[in-house]
Amino acid sequence: MESSADFVMNDPDQALGFMMADAGYDVWLGNNRGNYYGRQHVTLSPEKPEFWDYSWNEMAFYDVPAMLSYVRQASNVEQVFYVGHSMGCALLFAAMHYHPHVNSWIRVVAGMAPSSYTYHKRGPIGFLAPFIDRLDRELTKRGIVELLRLDPETSSTVSEVCGSKSITNFVFLYYFVEEDRIMLISDLLSYTTGTGLHVFTHLLQLHRSRRFQAFDYGEERNLEKYGTPLPPPLLNRVKVPVGLFYSDNDWVVDALDVLRTASELPSLALLHRVPLKDFNHLDFLWSENAHYLVYHPLIRFFNDFP
Repeated sequence: MESSADFVMNDPDQALGFMMADAGYDVWLGNNRGNYYGRQHVTLSPEKPEFWDYSWNEMAFYDVPAMLSYVRQASNVEQVFYVGHSMGCALLFAAMHYHPHVNSWIRVVAGMAPSSYTYHKRGPIGFLAPFIDRLDRELTKRGIVELLRLDPETSSTVSEVCGSKSITNFVFLYYFVEEDRIMLISDLLSYTTGTGLHVFTHLLQLHRSRRFQAFDYGEERNLEKYGTPLPPPLLNRVKVPVGLFYSDNDWVVDALDVLRTASELPSLALLHRVPLKDFNHLDFLWSENAHYLVYHPLIRFFNDFP
């Protein structure tokens, strides 16, 4: 539901992508299926339901290893430094579960607001969790399999809404606090939103189950697919050094959930709490304060692993 644009949209001295490049890193920016940059497929069209028949299970199993393999080959390196925000971090943890050898490809991980556990999620979205499986089935029957689609050609409506005094878009009510960044974000949303229904379903399943697990198909199909009534847990094969960055005001990934993730990582190397009371989930990407509250400590953390 985000994209590579998040890492370069701020001013060059405030955007993590540029700051990493200035620090001497060869920067590669990844994209998930379904966002503005992730709609190309060899055989499937995003206008067809088949394109959207995936959860982030598939993104972790196929896409993350494919991107890492490409970067390693193109850069001619054995290991990469990995930065993930929210689901971007959780996807790597899951990829390491499905493909333990991926650990050998990673030097160190920096996870900003990692969404492995989300039970303490606040706000209205969590209220859908008890009904999400039925909602997924009904929407799929009706062919509604793509969510939050926006693109530059349709961004004028977003700009009008986000430019008003009364912010009605849930993104700002739920994720963001800095009003002086609203116009920047209204432009950025045109390039970042868009995902499959099953991705959203999977995220709410995690909230409901209190577990970081694979997609839940129901007991019968789980037995067929996984060999167990419950989906397998996904945080048990992370072996590389991990630094986690979190905030107390994050409505999506609560501090309690990050601390749980930290307690289950055998090689936790850093636990960094953002020292700003109102710092929220998307502030990690879009805040004008993120460069000194998060990015400078993150780069120093990476520099400790030559």
